[in-house]
Amino acid sequence: MKKVFSKNSIVYVLFLLSIILGYAHIINGEFVYDDKNFIVTNYPIKTWLFSRPWDFFLKPEVAVWTGIYRPIRTLSFAIDYQLYGLNPIGYHLHNLFLHFINAILLFSLLIRLFKTHRIPFFATLLFIIHPLQTETVTWVSSRADLFFTTGVLGCLLLYMQFAQSDTLRLKTIFMWNAFYFLALLSKETAIALIPTLLLYDIFFSWKKYHVPMRTICKKRWVFYFVSSIVTLSYMFVRFSLFEKVSQKPYWGGTASANFLTMLDATVYYFKLIVFPINLCIDYSTFPITRQLFGNPYMILNFLFYAALLLLLFFRIQKKDYTTLFFTGFFILFLLPTWNIIPISAILAERFLYVPLIGLFAVISSGIVILMSSKSLFQRPILSLVCMLSAFLIAFTAIRNGDWKTDFTLWNSCAVLYPGNFKAHVNLGSDYHEKGESLKAITENYKLITIKPQYPTAYYNLGNIYWSLGLFEQSEKAFFDAIKLKPDYVEAYNNLGTLYIDKQWNDKARAAFLKGLEYDSSHGNLHFNLGSLYFSGYKDYTRAYYHLHEALKSPEFMRSRRLHQMLANIKEQKNIEDRMKNQSAP
Repeated sequence: MKKVFSKNSIVYVLFLLSIILGYAHIINGEFVYDDKNFIVTNYPIKTWLFSRPWDFFLKPEVAVWTGIYRPIRTLSFAIDYQLYGLNPIGYHLHNLFLHFINAILLFSLLIRLFKTHRIPFFATLLFIIHPLQTETVTWVSSRADLFFTTGVLGCLLLYMQFAQSDTLRLKTIFMWNAFYFLALLSKETAIALIPTLLLYDIFFSWKKYHVPMRTICKKRWVFYFVSSIVTLSYMFVRFSLFEKVSQKPYWGGTASANFLTMLDATVYYFKLIVFPINLCIDYSTFPITRQLFGNPYMILNFLFYAALLLLLFFRIQKKDYTTLFFTGFFILFLLPTWNIIPISAILAERFLYVPLIGLFAVISSGIVILMSSKSLFQRPILSLVCMLSAFLIAFTAIRNGDWKTDFTLWNSCAVLYPGNFKAHVNLGSDYHEKGESLKAITENYKLITIKPQYPTAYYNLGNIYWSLGLFEQSEKAFFDAIKLKPDYVEAYNNLGTLYIDKQWNDKARAAFLKGLEYDSSHGNLHFNLGSLYFSGYKDYTRAYYHLHEALKSPEFMRSRRLHQMLANIKEQKNIEDRMKNQSAP
């Protein structure tokens, strides 16, 4: 291993410099978007690391949203919190370190496959500096993709080492499973690794190195058997922790619309790969295709897929098994994001972090073939590659600037896609936090124009009007939110608190109780209702009950104010009991 590092040390330094040049903006970046839920307000990452670390794996709710199982990511956030608190610099540096590790692993993997340094160098450089990778590297919440990639690349390296020696050692099995668990517990997409190993055995071991298939099956069946057991065990645990497998219904409402939309989305991915401009955090405005002949770009899409199939046919004719393997790699790792099991996004840049490895390997092979040919174009091609690399680094640096704050991130999205409702939701929240209420109101009315039935817009308006002291407007906005979403417990909670400000205790109590009908364990509802019973009604029995219920919520477990109120209630009840005893005949 030392020889490998010393031999390639200059290359690794170049990779590190490329990362620094492209991602220097990340150092001053804040927590953005989901970072606030996964890190800033996530109570378990701040307290569970030493008291109950196993619950990161057994309690999926610490991932904040139902249907997401990313225990490795959540555990890493808990470790980061112990080291850096809520300073985002440490979290960003952790992501950069993982990106660099992935680059080293990828370079080593490609050297083993290509038996040369030039193709691996160009492919890894593209992997490092392409602007599409920015979302995965810069966004702290996307760390799961980084860990997942580390696990996948580690598994492939170990398997290729085993396949070339045909000696299966206990150490190899242990290390492979460690990497595989790292990948699986980071992201479900890791299941694509097993068919990728099959592709390697078909295109390299069997076709390229002419190892008989019978020999491959005889020597490697134990490996596949163990891997299958691990995969099935993971799937059993994963699905037993969640009631629902999918995150939403099919896009467009039907499987056919979902399929046609994903065909269009894949073409759009290639457009972003070739022209990495107008990048965005959210592509929810991507059009849904419900009919094959209703798509205005149908002919172009047909020509695109026809050209791809034609190229594949020629590579099969040429017996270019390396290109076929990496094409299969690209497809296998993109396929889980194709919404076969519907997920919450049609497309996302982070979905390409691993699949791009296959595409960049094929592109780099073509570049090296052109440079190796005896022609006058060798130097121009090299110059073009250098210019392209410089442009990609510059675009990556610019894109990192968009990720600096919540405002810059969502403002760039709103400028590109004015109809993106998530952009206006988050811009409105950002303006409200900054105290720019008029701009916050404007963003929420833009949101209502785009999506009139969206209750969060009215809820946000209620909070803004409340902060401005506009009681009637605030009350109406909360009512509008509840009308659109009758189980909107946060709206009931804030409406009740609004009534407390006006000293309308009966209305406040009714709002809190209504909210608890929909969520009987809501910490804030119990706390506010308990406080109301304590201060407004002097009903210490009910106050104690609701405050004690609030104590079960993670955000209140260490609340000094809550514990003090409970102590005051006990003291008050003791005083009342003593007074009753003294007045008794």
